[in-house]
Amino acid sequence: AGAGAAVFFGYAVKGSVAVIAVALAIQFFLRAKPRRALAALAAMTVTLGLLAGGYRLWQRAWLIDWTEEEALGLPIQLWFCYGSHDDGNYSQADYEAAMTVDTIAERKELLNARIAANYASYSPLELAEFMTRKAAITWGDGLYNAEEFLATPQRANWTHTFILEGQPGYMPLVYYCQAYLYMMQLLVLACAVRAVRRPAAGPVMLAGVSVTGLILFLSLWETKARYAFNFTPLLLLLAAAALMPPAAEEKA
Repeated sequence: AGAGAAVFFGYAVKGSVAVIAVALAIQFFLRAKPRRALAALAAMTVTLGLLAGGYRLWQRAWLIDWTEEEALGLPIQLWFCYGSHDDGNYSQADYEAAMTVDTIAERKELLNARIAANYASYSPLELAEFMTRKAAITWGDGLYNAEEFLATPQRANWTHTFILEGQPGYMPLVYYCQAYLYMMQLLVLACAVRAVRRPAAGPVMLAGVSVTGLILFLSLWETKARYAFNFTPLLLLLAAAALMPPAAEEKA
């Protein structure tokens, strides 16, 4: 039940955190006998369902004005459509195509057809190249799109000497962030290799399954580095685990 509540609060902040629910379900079956694992899964699912359902009801009843949903609402398929072609980034053409029809249901149908057509157009090698390009954008520089969001401040300050492209500190910041990210990713890889040699269904495995799920999700979703930022604590946990002696890892 506590796991369900924790997943809900993460999901309420950022939807991609829901992948942790799948990781927790896997963890239950790795750590307990099937009957106890099913009981834990049921408790998590019921708690998450009640909290998420109540939250959505609150949004629809009081928080948000839904009167223009059919005219202006965008289904989740739009972000999957963004992520299915070119570099996977925002596409004005996809948005405009979705708005040529009048209802949410019609937009879902139109976007599903575009997604299917985009993926059907790839050969296996082209699909691998496309996914690799998306991964490089999402995980590649360690800046998490900070320079994009801080490019037009209401009031400039000293941090923009480092953040804005063309400023003297920008490239040193890029090099530092890339080096830090690559070293962390190498430690995550070392942690994965060690976990294969000494499998244990502890918090390190939970973090690893969560990040794996995120990688799979972001390979289909819109390509934005900021989506990966939410999972930085898990990456740091995995990187730290690679530096721990086995006894300390098991105790943690």
